[in-house]
Amino acid sequence: MTYSLGIDLGTTYTAAAVVRGGRAEIATLGYRATSVPTVVVLTEDGAVVVGEAAERRGAAAPDRLAREFKRRVGDPTRVYVSGVPAVVGDLLIMGSGFDLTAIRLPDGSVAWQTDLDLEYLLDGELVASPAGDVVVGSVSTDNLLVALRVDSGAEAWTAELPRRAASLADMAAVGDVVVTSGDDGYVDVVGFHGGLRQSLDIMADWAFPAVTALGTDAAVRLESGGLYLFDPATGDERARIADRSTAHARLPGDQPGLLMATHDSLRAYGVDGRELWRSEAPFLPYQMATSGDVAVMTDVDGLVAAYRLPASGR
Repeated sequence: MTYSLGIDLGTTYTAAAVVRGGRAEIATLGYRATSVPTVVVLTEDGAVVVGEAAERRGAAAPDRLAREFKRRVGDPTRVYVSGVPAVVGDLLIMGSGFDLTAIRLPDGSVAWQTDLDLEYLLDGELVASPAGDVVVGSVSTDNLLVALRVDSGAEAWTAELPRRAASLADMAAVGDVVVTSGDDGYVDVVGFHGGLRQSLDIMADWAFPAVTALGTDAAVRLESGGLYLFDPATGDERARIADRSTAHARLPGDQPGLLMATHDSLRAYGVDGRELWRSEAPFLPYQMATSGDVAVMTDVDGLVAAYRLPASGR
């Protein structure tokens, strides 16, 4: 028997109906409802997940989730899911799955676009070298770093990190090196032009973004919830901060420092681990970033707040 299918692609929810023999019936798309959320997630292995399953996965990986794309139907501009772009000079370099695109900021034109022959799925953040000649991305499931030339998008080098059975959890540019944390508790330090410099077993936390640059030093979140401050050039420990943190970010100012959120306060620390000041937090942050004298934070429910930092912390 032939049938007709009608789909209502809504901005927030999607529903469908089937017509058979002149009778229309609402199709059950969800587990408990006839409609499903209009959301999509790109997983680490390149699979596309939609609807309720995508909403669940997106709660743990919001950077991999796209919603409200109905407004973009018919627009040839790509929707990028997954990955944090890098700004290098007048280029915005964006990674989405296997595709990488460099966009000229002055006019929005495409400088170059490349794929890596479906060999690598770059995920997470793209970080730029201090000289601005390469950007480095990660293939978290293979514990692999891939460097691309900024001027052309061509592959500059790849670096297989130790313990290939592990997966990358986070990475950051710290001076002239890339600091990565893995789900096995190790931290690896790789030069921007290749070569493993350090490999440290410090029981780093893999469940949350873990690495923050503090000038030429780095802070890494530990499984205990505390923070480990060290010099990537030598591997020497600077300090350990025992307080359990829910989020941390670089403290704005001339001197490198760390802003750390605990269950009841915001606290500022120097790179030596000395507490500089503390203040009551507006709520319990899950993620946090700083700019000028303002800290912007969000909780697990999506509430966003901007908090002006005390003058003593800048």
